[in-house]
Amino acid sequence: MSAGSKITPEEKAKLPEDPRKLLVELLSGKYPELRPVFDPVKGCRYPEVEEVLGDSEEVSSLLEKLTAEGLLARKLFGKHPTCPHCHSPNVGTLALCPRCKSYDIEKKILLEHFKCGHIDTEDRYRTEGKLVCPKCKTPLDPAGKDSRKVGIWFVCHACKRKFDEPYSPHQCRSCGRQFTIRDAELKECYSYTLGGTAEVRKVVGVISSVRSFLESSNYKVESPGIVKGSSGVDHRFDILAVRGENEKLVVEIVQEKETVGEQPIITMFAKVYDLGRISSVLIALPRLSHTASQLAAMYKITVIEAGDSEEAVTKLKTILQKA
Repeated sequence: MSAGSKITPEEKAKLPEDPRKLLVELLSGKYPELRPVFDPVKGCRYPEVEEVLGDSEEVSSLLEKLTAEGLLARKLFGKHPTCPHCHSPNVGTLALCPRCKSYDIEKKILLEHFKCGHIDTEDRYRTEGKLVCPKCKTPLDPAGKDSRKVGIWFVCHACKRKFDEPYSPHQCRSCGRQFTIRDAELKECYSYTLGGTAEVRKVVGVISSVRSFLESSNYKVESPGIVKGSSGVDHRFDILAVRGENEKLVVEIVQEKETVGEQPIITMFAKVYDLGRISSVLIALPRLSHTASQLAAMYKITVIEAGDSEEAVTKLKTILQKA
């Protein structure tokens, strides 16, 4: 899927219920950029994503889908060859004799000794683990200050041929086949940074700021958090904060361009009703509609209307101080 392609309803349904946890980590600065590491079995891996979301075979697919949604921005990090036969990324590079294709080749390094001008292969300089000029018998400086490399070539012990460069095909470590770079499949690896619109960043920013405030207030915070209701259903919230043995707070953040309607109020009421005695706050960005405000009052849902994260945290602090 390309970054510009539109995600289908079927693909969207396969996303985690809320990938905001990963986005919050990115916005917090913990992971300024998600950079791939190469795994010889799996190819490109993203350990930071696995740390946040759990080890998953679908991490790369998830990152691409979040990119298609506009939540992440990607750039090409590199390409690596994969086997054209079995498509494995577990590929090595061989060094063979270009004539007989033997593995039995040796690299020869040519050294020049400045003091006497002698030029010879490095193995002829080496005596009992040290470099000694075979002509004037002077030990060479280990740092190479009195000598220099003047050439490199290879020797095949099978056919005795000398050559400048070995034949270097790739070999798949999974199926064993050899192939050249012309035949290889080139697999792209991307790095990812937080993308999305200002609205997306605002929601993620509010979650990050509220979480930081609650943690500084001695709450243990999970984001997202899951609480099991009396019905046995697991209810998911943007934030679950726990302090002590009995003090629990759930926070949900919703946003619309102008006003938040009634549906988030109804959803919040249904979840909180199933949870019983638990504190709850719904943060509406930027504000509730008139009808939604009336509904929230009727359902006794605590609502914070805020234009940004600072205002949301200030109002939440006031609510908690009064509790």
